[in-house]
Amino acid sequence: MVLSSRAVSTSLLALSLALGLGACSEAEGDPAGLASITGRWLNAWGYEETISATAWNDGAIVAFDPEARVAVVQSPAWDPYTPGKFARHEWTAPTADGTFFYCTAAFGLPTAEAALAAPAADATDPGNGGCGGFSWTHLTPAIAVSGRWATDFAFDEVVSSTAWTGATVVSYDNAAHVAISQLPADDEYNPSKFQKTVWIGPTDGEVWFCTVAFGLDTADAAAAAPDTSDPADLDAGCGGFGWTHAVPGLAIGGDWTGADGDVTITSQAWGDAVIASYDNDLRSLVLAEGDDYRGVAWLLRGDTLWVCVGDSTAASSAAALAGLAANAATPEAGGCAGHAWTELSRQDAL
Repeated sequence: MVLSSRAVSTSLLALSLALGLGACSEAEGDPAGLASITGRWLNAWGYEETISATAWNDGAIVAFDPEARVAVVQSPAWDPYTPGKFARHEWTAPTADGTFFYCTAAFGLPTAEAALAAPAADATDPGNGGCGGFSWTHLTPAIAVSGRWATDFAFDEVVSSTAWTGATVVSYDNAAHVAISQLPADDEYNPSKFQKTVWIGPTDGEVWFCTVAFGLDTADAAAAAPDTSDPADLDAGCGGFGWTHAVPGLAIGGDWTGADGDVTITSQAWGDAVIASYDNDLRSLVLAEGDDYRGVAWLLRGDTLWVCVGDSTAASSAAALAGLAANAATPEAGGCAGHAWTELSRQDAL
């Protein structure tokens, strides 16, 4: 297990403050002009991007002009290329199908004021040019159930607009709540075959999945397969079985490597250790070791994961979290009982 147990010295509240939880910005709220583009999006290169009222991917939105459709985004301090610098993002009005273009018209600037004053991009023909000699980035709505989901079957469903738990997503329809995917060639039971999955939700952070057809030779055959599911019967309305119930999974799930070796993290386990509970908002989790519990704090920076593990156990999850504290201001230098946090690098694709 790639973990280093070290004592910690501050409070969990200090951890929250150090991680910047609940921090405000000039763009806090749901400003006009940003509301129409908040959400998760798929770009032309097959990667998903996330925009909220306060952040554009990993950058913080620090200023905006909703009428001009301009947002100033500050890169995080850990960004490897433009740490702490400012960029000017411009976007086009979304079309009826929800798609739009955006252009990073300027970046690497020292102040937000400089970004706002930078020359505007040319939106005359965004699909073919006008963004520093290139076309603007075209975004389409991502699959509505994108994310890592913890299920009742002790495994995670990992869904993106291009992949569904090891299968390749061929197409999806958010309005119909359906996705067509192709299993890999080395699948044990249905190599290279196509399947059709439908879903309910997300509603209040929950979603239900049902694979209504599988083992088909073509994507067209899977798309044409009848939806035999019954959304009114979650216990037996998926071909006589229950729908797969899922809730938001552990945000740092995946395959990681560090100085002590490789580790796979899911919503249920950290390597061979059982995860008793986790809180994505507080960036903390509790490992169960028999009747003992140990707290863990984490900080995710792009494809780098920093973790700080309490070196003493407690009699309950609550006690383990109450005794856990870490300062994440400079995890590479200290803050975990005077030591650096443990650094892990992502090995799997998001």
